[in-house]
Amino acid sequence: MSVKRILTLSAFFLIFSSFLFLFSNCQSDNDKPNVPDVSGITANVTVHRFDQDIFAIDTNNTEGGVLALEQKYPAFTKLYFERIIGIKDPKDSVGKYHNQVRPFLSDVSMRGMMDTISLVYKTFDDIEKQIEEGLRFYKHYFPKKQVPTEIYTMPSAYNFAAVLPSDTTIAIGLDMFLGENHRTYESLITTYPKFISRTFRKDYLVNRVFELLVSDLVGEPKGNRLLDYMIHNGKKLYIIDCLLPNVPDSIKLAYTKEQMSGTYANEGFTWGRILKQNLLYSTKFQDFQKLVTPSPDAPVIAAEAPGGVGNFLGWQIVKQYMKRNPQTSLTDLINMQDAQKILDLSKYKPPK
Repeated sequence: MSVKRILTLSAFFLIFSSFLFLFSNCQSDNDKPNVPDVSGITANVTVHRFDQDIFAIDTNNTEGGVLALEQKYPAFTKLYFERIIGIKDPKDSVGKYHNQVRPFLSDVSMRGMMDTISLVYKTFDDIEKQIEEGLRFYKHYFPKKQVPTEIYTMPSAYNFAAVLPSDTTIAIGLDMFLGENHRTYESLITTYPKFISRTFRKDYLVNRVFELLVSDLVGEPKGNRLLDYMIHNGKKLYIIDCLLPNVPDSIKLAYTKEQMSGTYANEGFTWGRILKQNLLYSTKFQDFQKLVTPSPDAPVIAAEAPGGVGNFLGWQIVKQYMKRNPQTSLTDLINMQDAQKILDLSKYKPPK
């Protein structure tokens, strides 16, 4: 099984830090895509609690336990130990790595992680239903695309939020969604700073799964200007909004509710700062990097402006384009590579 795409939480988070303003403004419902009726669409998934199977292995007989895993999940077990955990050499065809599984499972931090997973995720039923609902929208908007039918839940050793081994399989690292106050996250501060680890919560899990699916759909930006990045990331946010209409914008943007209100309230100010500093068509990535990538701040806008705020503006531009061009399908939107054309046809003007 080859890994089609692996999602690390630090790879594409659209995360903002403290961005608090005196005034707040809520998004108009008129800006939201119309929600189609997908009740007649079937999108069932089979959930494999690989995490529970791992936890059930007798450390006095790890070889037998791993052999049982290999028989039950041959492709995923290979992927897990080779690419997720990294204790199996791809050239190991006789199971030499079995001897390394015991210390891995016996590690104190590993056992603590598994105990917490068992408490937080006694059942996966509610999340399974949310994923299936999102996949019904996925099938509605992308009827020619394959949808995932298999989900593996796993302990990723704090490495991965989600993995897409194929078009039909998703693996989810439950250890990346144990709650922002989970004690181990503090020790990983150099890997996942606080502005990222505060989103390591159960209510972010479904959105992360669909971020992965949408990133795979949309691909990479086709240009290197700030505008290209803004529109590209704005497309992804717009599509996620279509697939998960009931998920709050604050989750989609990894904002607090206060940050969400402040961001909408200061949309015009942020747009004005980008134009005033001639950043929109800049190709100097270092000059606008914090506007489109994970960062606790974006001082080029203001001292307390959030990192990634350019992605928010890109989302608003795409919303306006789709509102003015309702005949455009999501597939058409993905295939539109001219960011300038989308901006022009959107006739975007931030609210005053």
